[in-house]
Amino acid sequence: MASPEGGLELVEEPERNLHLTYHKKWLAPPETESWWNTIMENVSWFRVKYKSARFGNDCETPCWTTFYGGDPMFTPYEPVPAWLQPLVDQVTAYTGAPANAMLLRLYFDGADEIAWHTDGRTFLGPTPTIASLSFGAEALFQMRRMRNVWPCAGDNGIDATTPIRDFPVGDGTLLVMKGDTQKHWHHRVPKAKSRRPRININFRYIIPGGTQEAERGQQAYYKYMVHGDHEAPPSFTFNQIIKKRGSLLGMFGKASGPTSKAPSPFPSASASSSTTLPLSDHQAHEEKMAAVGHEAYKEERAVTNEPAKRKRSSEVELASGASETTGPLAVSGLSVAPDAPTGISVGSSAGGSGKFAERASDPASWACTSCSFENHSLMAFCEICETARPAVPSPPVAPQAKRRSMGSAATDQFKGKPGKPSVLQMLNPNRTGP
Repeated sequence: MASPEGGLELVEEPERNLHLTYHKKWLAPPETESWWNTIMENVSWFRVKYKSARFGNDCETPCWTTFYGGDPMFTPYEPVPAWLQPLVDQVTAYTGAPANAMLLRLYFDGADEIAWHTDGRTFLGPTPTIASLSFGAEALFQMRRMRNVWPCAGDNGIDATTPIRDFPVGDGTLLVMKGDTQKHWHHRVPKAKSRRPRININFRYIIPGGTQEAERGQQAYYKYMVHGDHEAPPSFTFNQIIKKRGSLLGMFGKASGPTSKAPSPFPSASASSSTTLPLSDHQAHEEKMAAVGHEAYKEERAVTNEPAKRKRSSEVELASGASETTGPLAVSGLSVAPDAPTGISVGSSAGGSGKFAERASDPASWACTSCSFENHSLMAFCEICETARPAVPSPPVAPQAKRRSMGSAATDQFKGKPGKPSVLQMLNPNRTGP
């Protein structure tokens, strides 16, 4: 259901061949969160790899993709899933245009993008309606006018007299391009620093009729959105992508198995649900600490890490045979330097249970490069974010003084050079020769 709070903007500029419906918050936030969870529970994503027919080089799509629909008389073809059809019906009822081909893109973080291009294809008709619905983090949708949307070699085709148009597309935003827009405009979603995950669904209509051009077009959609140059390419759920990328997304919403609910980028009142998803170490810690305060954040992470702390504490005590460290120790990622101060109880409550040891009397504590937390010198990993302790450069070794033998001193005496007294001279100061 369209949100009454959403801002609707109709862009009709016939002189520039631009025809848009730009509706912010077309879907209300509770509905967008529901759709986010439904998509994440049902979609497997592809990172498509293929060889460019034009340049002959190996390519990879710059975001995660999949595709549903098309004309069922062509292959490949995968029907629009039943869970997605209600959203298709809702969008087509609003635009007044049919849709049978759905392109889904996951921009996992700010490094994912889609380059300048046009969606115009002859098998979509001369004036296709292209609806684009966004979920999750906000991104920038940019458009530039072209003198030629299919520029030839040596001609970029850009209309330099018309400025680029920027449209922020956030959670629930529906942007619809209509008329002859695709014949005169390119669009893209550029990279963005520290952007959280977002999903975009593109609704198109392949005109049925069984033409060879439509068949080639549908095959191209499945090639560049699903399988690339491989017959059975690997696909990944959102939770698997998190593990694959080693992202801090898992810090706030870890999946326990393949059926676990994917972390959501939406704040929730439920204490068990995840908070806003961070995508970079520094951004995550900065925003979280800014929201709750540095001390409160440390306490919250301490509670989150308590099971791991108890486990590591037990391992340390079992390995050392005592509650106090008395020498080098390396257990489960914890390392104690040989010159670390002894007598510090790693597993006792006096120094904080588990990894949390007393820091007040530790002059060799170190600050984490990610969250700035002050860690005890015993710790090889940050107690808050698990970042590895930075390597400490070894102090420069002073060059050893050149040693001179008694023989060299005696030789200097014979050569008339000042030298150290020989043993015989030290025994008999009045001796003049060697």
